[in-house]
Amino acid sequence: MLIAGLIVAGTLISLARTPLHVWNTLWAEDGADFVPDALSRGLAAVLESHAGYMHFVARVGAWIATMFPLAVVPTAVTVVAAVFASLVACACFLFLEQRFASKSLRFAGWAICIALPIMGGEVMNNLANLHWYLLIAAFLAVLVQADRAAVRSVQATVLFVAVTSDALALLLAPFVVFRLILFRGWRDRVPDLAFLAGAALQVTVVVASMLAGDGREVADARPTVAQFIDFYTYRVVFGALFGVSMSQKIVSNGGAVLPGLVLAVAFAAIIVAVVIDRGRRVYVLVLAIGSIAFSTVVFSMQWAVLQTVPLIDHFTGGRYTTVPTALLLLALLQAADIGLSRLPHGWTRGISTMIVLVIIVAPMILDFRALNIRADAASWAAELEAARDTCALVGSTAHVSMGIAPGWFREATVSCDLVRW
Repeated sequence: MLIAGLIVAGTLISLARTPLHVWNTLWAEDGADFVPDALSRGLAAVLESHAGYMHFVARVGAWIATMFPLAVVPTAVTVVAAVFASLVACACFLFLEQRFASKSLRFAGWAICIALPIMGGEVMNNLANLHWYLLIAAFLAVLVQADRAAVRSVQATVLFVAVTSDALALLLAPFVVFRLILFRGWRDRVPDLAFLAGAALQVTVVVASMLAGDGREVADARPTVAQFIDFYTYRVVFGALFGVSMSQKIVSNGGAVLPGLVLAVAFAAIIVAVVIDRGRRVYVLVLAIGSIAFSTVVFSMQWAVLQTVPLIDHFTGGRYTTVPTALLLLALLQAADIGLSRLPHGWTRGISTMIVLVIIVAPMILDFRALNIRADAASWAAELEAARDTCALVGSTAHVSMGIAPGWFREATVSCDLVRW
């Protein structure tokens, strides 16, 4: 009943963060690629690559959404994406069970996986960006030795779906190999085998895309160490602790010293937790190092774009900071849990827990609808009506283009035969 409640709550939170008037529009790759491919080829499009790699969950979600009439497909995509994101957050909740002594902080961990301020923009409620949620859950999944068959099944599912939805999940391969060496029981190895099966499928698609000349383009520019530290501090550390709008206000008034101080305090808390708790030090370290390592890879791949924007501009490339922000915040939350468990009195633990919860939840409330970049989106109803008028002139065998969000993105190309449905 608890998990069912969290699934419903997570779905409603996600949907509420996107204003109702933009539910009926398609976002980016959802409209330009995934929905048109699902309409024309159905579930067979699942194995097709886009941008050089496989997008399993996005294509399955598009296939589900296209079971509905074309007039409501964008709304169906919005709801399906919200449900998928909530399911992934609930998987995180299960994975956190072994690591948190405080039940309250475990719920805060769930909130991190579903309601981060940085998730409120282009990441929220579309299929194209679900892989960021999956990467967060996959990081947590490789750190768990499940004690129940149900959790083990969720663990295996998350790892398979994550690695078949984003090639960046291959970064977890060393953890999986280590788990195969560490765990001798075949039950404990099921999630790792699921990951390897998905990895083999993803690598096959990536190689095939490269041979076909459809590989992903990677920026030639790379950040220097100083540039990386600046970008990580402003976009990840500040985003984790203060959210989007508060970060901008603090940085604009706090000068150049404050960011370095915040970075030092954050990692000092992690170091203290590592020193005082042997049992959970690996967990804290992996989350913190994972945040930095993931940032290193993604920022390097996209530096040609990211270096042209202000350090605190969470709008541009905000999706690239989603995983690093969540991992850092989960590491800090685990460090807080370690510290709270050592407080001598129940009332001190209670007050301290409330303070931690306020620090975690306040930015989520303040930036509940932050970075709403679909506000000026094209109306799908108007686009569909115009497409039907065009198809009446050109015939049912032709194809018609329909506007999506953002306005500068490629349009959705749909068969006139389907437009009449």
